[in-house]
Amino acid sequence: MKSNEKNEVTLDELAAMVARGFDGLNTKIETEISSVRKDLHEEISFVRKELHEEISSVKVELRSFRREFNDFRSEVRSEFKTLWREVDNINNRLDRIEKNKAEELELITGDLLTIKSKVANLEQKVNKFKLAS
Repeated sequence: MKSNEKNEVTLDELAAMVARGFDGLNTKIETEISSVRKDLHEEISFVRKELHEEISSVKVELRSFRREFNDFRSEVRSEFKTLWREVDNINNRLDRIEKNKAEELELITGDLLTIKSKVANLEQKVNKFKLAS
C-alpha cells in the first residue's frame, strides 16, 4: 500500500504543482495585461497630447487666415466702393455730355433753319434784283 500512498501523494503534489503553475500563469498574464494597459494608456495620453497640440496649432492658423481673409474682404469692398463711385461719376458726366450734345444739336438745327430761311430770302432778293435789272 505504501506504493499507492506514495502514488496518491505524488498525484496530489502534481495537482498542487499544476495549480501553482496556473496561478503563476494567471499572475504573469495579469502582469502582462497590466503592463500593456499601462503602455496603451501612456501611448493614448501621448497621442491625445500631440493631437491637442496639432488642433491648437490648426486653430491658431485658422484664426490667422480668418483675419487675413477679413482684411482682404474689407480692402476689396473698399476698392469696389471706390470703383462704383467712379463709375457713377463717369455715368453722370456722360449724362451731362449727352444732354449738352442734344441741346447743341437743337441749337444747331435751329441755326440751320434760320440760315436756310435767310438764304432763301437772299435768293429771292437776288432773283428780284436780276429781274429788275
